[in-house]
Amino acid sequence: MLSQDVSDLEGRDYYIDTHAHLDMIKEKTPQEAVQEAERERVRIILNIGAHLEASHQAVEMAQSFPNVFATMGVHPHDARFLTRKAVEEMRKLCKSPKVVAVGETGLDYFRNLSTPEEQRQAFIWQIELARELELPLVVHDRDAHKDIKGILKSEEVKRGVLHCFSADEAMIDFCLEQGLHISITGNITFKNAQRLRGMVKKIPLDILMLETDCPFLAPHPFRGQENYPKYIPLIARAVAEAKGVSEDEVMRQTTENAFQLFGFTA
Repeated sequence: MLSQDVSDLEGRDYYIDTHAHLDMIKEKTPQEAVQEAERERVRIILNIGAHLEASHQAVEMAQSFPNVFATMGVHPHDARFLTRKAVEEMRKLCKSPKVVAVGETGLDYFRNLSTPEEQRQAFIWQIELARELELPLVVHDRDAHKDIKGILKSEEVKRGVLHCFSADEAMIDFCLEQGLHISITGNITFKNAQRLRGMVKKIPLDILMLETDCPFLAPHPFRGQENYPKYIPLIARAVAEAKGVSEDEVMRQTTENAFQLFGFTA
């Protein structure tokens, strides 16, 4: 696994947005979003590849901004477009020194824009790519908990993150058994998110990470608006309240967790 040098950053007194789609922002430029995040102590942003074009854009953006990094992936919505040739293209993209993970990949049985069979095949191909390249996996799971667990277990996936956590205590236990991380988005701040806040209380802080999933899921009081990495501190505050710890502890530990998973060095 490659290590990602962020030696311009000292300590862990800043945030990392571990899941953003800067290429999908419409109301600001990526440069504006990155600069605003910096002012809110969000010093590293992972720009997530959701399809091949987005993966290309993620690499280009990572090359343009020192503390933006990229992942290479095809979202389950687009699984039907993933071919062996496309996987080979992803493999080449992953040679960029700023690619830190494969994904987002996984299963989405809520919308089923690709068939479950197409989603499962694309998921397995990307798991194989991550294993070959010794990169962690960014996993999307919506209404597919059973199959997600079955595939991750049978493929012996031990390094990765279940992004935008929406599952249950059984999935928390599964992630602990497999050595997987869990990331939390802005939906933890919603008034109707009592169940999620209860789940977060049960998740050990040493496997938690923070994400915006921007431009989606803007936290309260910006719900329904475009989301940006600068809102990570609002998510950290809600996590801290749910777990009964300080915001600084959440900031430092989630940053440390991201360093460990994605291979950052300072």
